[in-house]
Amino acid sequence: MIRSFLYAAGIAAISATAIPSHGSQALAQAQQLSKNPQPCGLGLVHNGPMLHRAAFQVADVPAGSVRLTFAGHSSFLIETTQGVKAVTDYNDFVRPPGLPDLVTMNTGHSTHSTDSPDPAIKYVLRGWKEEGGIQRHHMRYKDMRVYNLPTNIEGQGFSFFNNSSIFVFEAAGVCIAHFGNLRHALDEKTVAGVGRVDVMLVAADRRITNSIEEVLHNIALLKPRLVVPMHCNFVGNAMEFGEQVKHLYPVKIQKGAVLEASRATLPQKTEVLIIPGLGMEPPGDPL
Repeated sequence: MIRSFLYAAGIAAISATAIPSHGSQALAQAQQLSKNPQPCGLGLVHNGPMLHRAAFQVADVPAGSVRLTFAGHSSFLIETTQGVKAVTDYNDFVRPPGLPDLVTMNTGHSTHSTDSPDPAIKYVLRGWKEEGGIQRHHMRYKDMRVYNLPTNIEGQGFSFFNNSSIFVFEAAGVCIAHFGNLRHALDEKTVAGVGRVDVMLVAADRRITNSIEEVLHNIALLKPRLVVPMHCNFVGNAMEFGEQVKHLYPVKIQKGAVLEASRATLPQKTEVLIIPGLGMEPPGDPL
């Protein structure tokens, strides 16, 4: 009974900073969450067998799993058992097929965002504010919870450089963190706000985002079960990243762009998985 009460109390929805495209119809499918979200792993999206009933499976994603498809650059399609489709860094250049329910844009750069998202998209979450200040989102749609942590902030005076956000997605008990255009090492406060990370989507360019030293620092703090390099247009960029980290973590290479992840199937200790984006040539020999 207590669990049922907590689950009902935690049913989520759009924050005031999200943009619903379907007005009251979209809002009716969600309710407001606290502006201070619990870190991933402590939320109420996944509550055991209740979400595993066949009646809840309206998509072809197996119960208890989340499907990720790497569209390219830093855009991933994330799909849930209840049919939610979310796209990270939705832009005008790289888009997975189909219409998503929800899109995130970590920063205002053209390869990470668009000024003209499809009006049929229910929720558009931007990781920055045009007028300046701190952008915060915390919402749930069906069996997916999404929140952000502002990054690239110099101090409490809210001085930004290349203002952006980390976006965290939670579904089926799996915590996926999209690190966007992060350009600094994380501190303990940010790590606590992110929470548990099962899948870490991290920029692999090591030039205009995190340095390799900062990436390794962040991985060591968060201890994700899977690290997926992104922010690359060619699989060779991800392979270079793999070369730089293989002395610390096992590096595996996937031939296709689609990954199904669950708490049961993810590695117990940190591994790096190189995934070619849609349309990319698959990598050659293993590292």
